[in-house]
Amino acid sequence: MDENRTIGLLIDLHYNQYGGEYVTVRVMQKDPDASHPLNITDAGFGPQTGLDDLVLDGWVSEWDGDFIISGPQYLGVSRVNARRAQAMAKILTKVEATIRKLEAHEPGDQFMAFAKVVGAEWVCTRRDRSQKATMLSNLDWSWMSVARGRDEYRDQIRQACEIQRELGLRSMKTEAA
Repeated sequence: MDENRTIGLLIDLHYNQYGGEYVTVRVMQKDPDASHPLNITDAGFGPQTGLDDLVLDGWVSEWDGDFIISGPQYLGVSRVNARRAQAMAKILTKVEATIRKLEAHEPGDQFMAFAKVVGAEWVCTRRDRSQKATMLSNLDWSWMSVARGRDEYRDQIRQACEIQRELGLRSMKTEAA
């Protein structure tokens, strides 16, 4: 990774193709000259940090509308060699140990533990969630501190739960009719 780039987190509220609202926190990087976050691409470039494809993921239960945090994990991993596997295992172990040590049971507390381990210096979200773009550079971003990001994460979880509960109520009304 370029020494001028910083590590941060992207919080994304999205609808999963299998149904249900998801809130995903993804490790990203930022170039000081860029107005948008960049994906971490440590596979094959520079030191194997284990941050590429690392997320803190959760979804809203369709049954009761509660948020279920699945914890730190890797999503969308395409290539893993022995060196990268070791780095990934090391990071997951460290995040999980920090969550246990801090007794971080609530999602916002887990967010802070995750941010601490990965060395996040900032958090970003899409300004307009209805924006559809294939490139991160084509979206508008809100930037904030990690502490403010925790509040944003909690807000997005609340929004996801409200959306799912409303969808559930609509489907229950449809079934009753």
